[in-house]
Amino acid sequence: MGVCIICFYQYLFVLVWVSVRSTVFSSQAMRLTATQSKIQAYLNAQTNLTDELLVGYDKRFIPTIPGEPLKVKLEIKIPE
Repeated sequence: MGVCIICFYQYLFVLVWVSVRSTVFSSQAMRLTATQSKIQAYLNAQTNLTDELLVGYDKRFIPTIPGEPLKVKLEIKIPE
């Protein structure tokens, strides 16, 4: 009888542990999804800003997928 009570308590402990772990994992997954959404929104904003800057320029310079990325080399000279 004592062994059955110990097994029952171990079973309850495992159920509670699994429940807590699944809650923690689901909250971590929700935070990860929110972070990914923020990153995607940031990248979209950067892309829109870049597209607006390139409006009116030669269309060959607008980067496209799977084309080569736009490479710009700046040489800044400061007169003395």
